[in-house]
Amino acid sequence: MPNWKSWANRLPRFTADAIEAMLLRLEINENDRQAYFYRLLGGLFGWASYLRREPWSEGTGPGAVAELLAIRLCCDAAIAELAPMPNKSLQEMKSTPVSGHTGGLPLPSNTVEDERVLLAFQDALEDGFARRLLKRLLPSPAPIASRPTVQAIFCIDVRSEPMRFHLESLDPTIETLGFAGFFGVAVDWDANGNSARCPVLLRPGHRLRPHHEPATLGLQPLAKHLQAAPAASFSFVEMLGLGYAMGLLRDLLGLGPAPDEDGREPFDLQRNEGYGIAPAVRVDLAAGILKNTGLGSRLARLVLLCGHESSSANNPHAAGLNCGACGGHSGAINARIAAALLNDADVRAGLAARGMIVPQDTHFLAGVHETVTDEVLYFDKNRVPASHLAEFHTLQQRLVEAGARVRRDRAPSLGLRSDDPSLLTALRRRSRDASEVRPEWALARNAAFIAARRSRTRGIRLEGRSFLHEYDPYADSDGSVLNLILSAPMVVASWINWQYFASTVDNKTFGCGNKALHNRIGDIGVVLGNGGDLRTGLSLQSVHDRNGHWYHEPLRLQVIVEAPRERIDTVLKSQPTVRDLIENGWVRLFALDPDSNDVMRRTALGWEEV
Repeated sequence: MPNWKSWANRLPRFTADAIEAMLLRLEINENDRQAYFYRLLGGLFGWASYLRREPWSEGTGPGAVAELLAIRLCCDAAIAELAPMPNKSLQEMKSTPVSGHTGGLPLPSNTVEDERVLLAFQDALEDGFARRLLKRLLPSPAPIASRPTVQAIFCIDVRSEPMRFHLESLDPTIETLGFAGFFGVAVDWDANGNSARCPVLLRPGHRLRPHHEPATLGLQPLAKHLQAAPAASFSFVEMLGLGYAMGLLRDLLGLGPAPDEDGREPFDLQRNEGYGIAPAVRVDLAAGILKNTGLGSRLARLVLLCGHESSSANNPHAAGLNCGACGGHSGAINARIAAALLNDADVRAGLAARGMIVPQDTHFLAGVHETVTDEVLYFDKNRVPASHLAEFHTLQQRLVEAGARVRRDRAPSLGLRSDDPSLLTALRRRSRDASEVRPEWALARNAAFIAARRSRTRGIRLEGRSFLHEYDPYADSDGSVLNLILSAPMVVASWINWQYFASTVDNKTFGCGNKALHNRIGDIGVVLGNGGDLRTGLSLQSVHDRNGHWYHEPLRLQVIVEAPRERIDTVLKSQPTVRDLIENGWVRLFALDPDSNDVMRRTALGWEEV
């Protein structure tokens, strides 16, 4: 454009001044400004969302997104003033159709009928799924032995459900429970830079660090810094040249070592230089774990706290495969901290003073479920008492067998043979293969969130489609546990559900396209090809199979709660965000009465029979 440099030099120096000046020069009236701002920011939806995220989480002003808006406004003004259409005024330019668009949005009356028809089909699809699921849950729960030999607490993640099913099928004396995988320990783990190991709804209340910082030698820190720089996606390999070629070849063939292990370092709970957890707070955390996991007074001799993680190579979306309750990280350190708290003699004494008795013969063990290979890794095995080794060895063997069954179940969906004797080896290589665009299916096909006693779902094959959270309505008379479940893990599950839903039905708008075309922008995100907007959502490979067919079935989250309706209503009154999710149709909530087995659905109009 002619005279661009001198024009730009005369722009206002400050963001707010530039926005106001450009609005006046473009003659945008007051009534049109909000829609105009949405159009400008919507044109770079990914970058606008990224720039808005931190100020939103901090509860501050618009932040850098205002600067992006100012830039977009200045670009529009530059086009209008420096490259005007011949013989057209500014008002005529503003009303000129773009790319054949006749101007304006379609009237609601033109689309509402089509939307009603589509919504009717969507409701029918979801009604069918909910009816089939509820029918399987309705029989009265079978009683469980007073004290199981082993209890295993898994994350509520849908990938934990098949492992739990097979583990209990192999050994009826083992009981599994479901709880958000951060195990109630919202911690900032300072190993390689701070990282919040808790749901994004929460803020870490404690800071911990390893005893020894991970060793970094030679040029490794510099290489990692360069790799994470925003401009590095197009120059990193070229800059390092042939020296990086062997590493690339090794990764592409899946021959490299396993990815960095997270949360394995030794740590100390003692307060020191701002790190650690105060003694009184440790008791509070332990009490919350016992209460909210549903363990109560039925503690087994051996209790496994099993987080989960997913190993993959060359994967900018690795956080989406890890534990959502741990902020997209491995759940290993959370499980280890929780086990350390519950094994601590001083903590147990503090619990006893509150009337919460942990049997002397109960030992807590931490582990992590690797969801690509369905193997379980155990921590601090040397601390398992000799008196508990029999239970531990039995648990190890049962989980090896359960993992093998889960691998066989899901092999066909990954294009592998269930009867392949080297299936585990193939999956391990898959986790190290830098060219693998689908190391696992993650949470694809998620469709339900069930908060109920395990006895309601035990022995039922739910096909890895349900988030399972332990909830005993008879042990929660004040509704505090239910309030926590519906306001935190259920909300996070609904976010996950909608991310998969939107990325499936409109990947161009809400997803991030083909993984093979991604270029990583530092530690920020990805773009398609060599530029453009920052892409949000899931890749095509996360929701479609190799033939381009949907693998994820787009269903809204069917939330089933085993609790009296009055208790649920009390929670909804105190949690407007949760009430909005339900009454506006983002999730579908069903109440399963623990005594009568009656089922009713909650809508904007109240409770309706199913």
